[in-house]
Amino acid sequence: MDKFTVMPQSINHNESPAFVANWFSGDEVQENREEDSFYYEADGGLGQLLICRIKWQDEKPQPEEYNYLMDRAIVAIDNWISERM
Repeated sequence: MDKFTVMPQSINHNESPAFVANWFSGDEVQENREEDSFYYEADGGLGQLLICRIKWQDEKPQPEEYNYLMDRAIVAIDNWISERM
């Protein structure tokens, strides 16, 4: 499993390719959306998550690895949110 640190509105990936980023949910998603952000919408539009302002500590991964890593980051954020409900 990837090593993520999730805090309110921030996420770090602590293994290569390491990054720090902001994340938003709900109404804040649209106002923070930008070109290099990763957007996720749950089936039926029930939930939205956005990972943005991604700062890579290593070289940005190729598209396939990037998408896989962002999918894992979404799961980490979703788990973090669920643990606090």
